[in-house]
Amino acid sequence: DIDNFKQINDTYGHLYGDAVLSELAMNLHNLFRKEDILCRLGGDEFAVFLYNIPNENIALRKAAEVLKSLETVFSAGGKVCQISCSLGIAFFPQHGDNFEQLYAKADAAVYQAKHQGKNQYALYYDGLENTSMATVPPQENDGPRIAKRFSENVLEYVFKILYYSNNLDLAIHSVLELLAKHYDAQHVYLFEQTPNQIYRMTFEW
Repeated sequence: DIDNFKQINDTYGHLYGDAVLSELAMNLHNLFRKEDILCRLGGDEFAVFLYNIPNENIALRKAAEVLKSLETVFSAGGKVCQISCSLGIAFFPQHGDNFEQLYAKADAAVYQAKHQGKNQYALYYDGLENTSMATVPPQENDGPRIAKRFSENVLEYVFKILYYSNNLDLAIHSVLELLAKHYDAQHVYLFEQTPNQIYRMTFEW
């Protein structure tokens, strides 16, 4: 589960949140083997199945890599949103021999990780009850969603984030920050062209 993700949606909008989730998913994809199975279960919840690993320590090392990879801060427009994740780990066959059992045990461990302060992983152990809160109902969308990943359709994401924003200054700064993270840039600038062919810098991240 991505920690504090609702803050991203509430601050920058759902379309921006979709782009962030797409970037996080790409980071996840780069951490695993092609035979591993990664999926987004819905909202800000992801699942990974590590196939045929020789020992449990590999899963623990991967969990630490995921924590490091997904920890980031968005601070556009003076608003700070810190992203991290909470992981739950269950093993086959000691914790279950089918998807439903393993998912329930991993979900209980996720809640334990959140209860312990987030931005960490927890292993399932016998007796750990799943006391997680009921599923939060889907939130109202404040703009259309885009089927493609952010990296596949950067221009459309940027245009629609700006077009549907209620706060253009915040949207511009947040888009520049998103682009900087996507392209691993240290600085991003927005220039405008005047009618007499003069360029001036309007925004800087």
